[in-house]
Amino acid sequence: MAINQVEATTSGHSASPNPPVGGPFTSTPASILANSLVSLLVAAACFAVTIPLIGIELEATFMGTSYAEMSLDPLGGHGPHPERFLSPLLGSLVGLSGDRYWLFSHGMLVVFLALAHRLVLKKSNSHIWAIAFTLGLAVSGTVEVYRGLVGYSDPTTYCILSLCIFYLHRPRVLWLLLGLNLLNHGLTLFMWPWLLYERSRIARLTRSDVVMAVVAMAVYFFARSQLIEPKATPVFSASWYFTTINWAQAIELWVLTVPALVFCFGPLLIVMMWDLVGSRRRQSIIGFALFLGSMAAVMVLAIDIFRFVGLLAFPMLAAMYRRLQPSKRSLWTLVAAVGLMLAMLPLQRMLCEYLLQRHVEFTMQGLTYPMLAGVVPACWPAFVGYVVFVVLLFVVARHTAPQTDNETLTNDGPAIRLE
Repeated sequence: MAINQVEATTSGHSASPNPPVGGPFTSTPASILANSLVSLLVAAACFAVTIPLIGIELEATFMGTSYAEMSLDPLGGHGPHPERFLSPLLGSLVGLSGDRYWLFSHGMLVVFLALAHRLVLKKSNSHIWAIAFTLGLAVSGTVEVYRGLVGYSDPTTYCILSLCIFYLHRPRVLWLLLGLNLLNHGLTLFMWPWLLYERSRIARLTRSDVVMAVVAMAVYFFARSQLIEPKATPVFSASWYFTTINWAQAIELWVLTVPALVFCFGPLLIVMMWDLVGSRRRQSIIGFALFLGSMAAVMVLAIDIFRFVGLLAFPMLAAMYRRLQPSKRSLWTLVAAVGLMLAMLPLQRMLCEYLLQRHVEFTMQGLTYPMLAGVVPACWPAFVGYVVFVVLLFVVARHTAPQTDNETLTNDGPAIRLE
C-alpha cells in the first residue's frame, strides 16, 4: 500500500516501504472481505486448537449470567450493572441473547483475536509473525480467563480497545469508540491516560481532544441518567466502589502484579520488553508506566487481578502495530516463546492453584497482609523464580530485539515510518 505522499513530502524524509499505519479495512470491498475472512479464520483456528489445553465453558457463568439476562432486554435496567448495556445490546441485535449469549461472548473473543491478527499482519506483512502473536494471545490469560468467565462484558471491551489502537490518529473515531466503551465498562476510563499518551506519539493533541473527551463523558452520563437510572439503580455504583476501598487488599494485589503477569503471558512478555529496549525506549517506558499506573488504580476499586493484568495485551498490540518490525531472529524468537507458553501451561496452572490455596490459608488466619506476611515468606523460591524469569527474558529481548520504526507527529493522519 502506498504511504500518504503529502505526509512524506512535508516531513522531509523518504517513506518506508512498510505498510502504513491506518485502519485495517482500507482497500477495495473485495480485499476488505478477503482480509477479514482470513483473519477470522486464523483467529477461530487459534481459539479452537487451544481448547483442549485450556478448556471452555458453554454457558454463561458467575456475573456473566446477569449480562445474559440483560441481553433479553438490554435497556430494561436489569442486573447489578444495568449501565453496562452495550454488550447485551449487541448480543441482542445479532440474535445471540438469553441462552445463546455464551456464543456471543466467545464470538467476541474470536473477533478480538482477528483484529489483533489483522493489525500485526498489516504492519509486518509476515504471516508467521502475525499467527504466532495471535496464538500467543489465544493462550494468554487475556483470553483464557473469559473462556471460563463466560458472558462478561470484557471481550467487547477488548475489541473496542483494539479499534482504538489503530484509530489513534483519527480523533473523532477514537473518541466515539472511547465513549462507547464507557457504556460497556466504566473502568475503561482508567485506560484513557495511556491511550492519550499513545496518541500523542503519532498525532498532536489539540483542544478538540479535550472537547471530544468532554462530549464522550457527557454522552455516557446522559445515557446512564436518561436510559438506565429511571428504571433501576445500579447495585455496584461508583459511590459503592469508592466507599468500599480496601487499601490493604489493594497493596496485596500490587504485590501480585509481577507473578500475575507471568501467569497471564509467560514468555510472550518478550514482546513488551522488545518495545522497552527499542530505539524509542524512553517514550515506551513512559507509556508502560502510565499503563501500570492505570492498572494499579483499577485494582484499588476491584479485586479481579487476573482480569485486569490481561489488559497488558494492548500495550503489546500497540507496539506490534505501531513500532515493531520483525527481523529473522526476532521472528523465530517469538515462535519459540509461544511454543514455550504452550509447554509451560500445566506447570503454570499447578503453581497458580498452589499459591492461591496458600493465600486462602493465610487469609483464614486473619493476617492483614496474607500475601506479604504469609505467602511470600513461605513460598519465596517461587517469587525469586519469577524475578529470575523476567530478568532472563529481558536479556533475551536485548539480544533478539526486532527493528523499531521511528514515529513522527502528524496533525491529521498516522505517523509514517522513516528509513
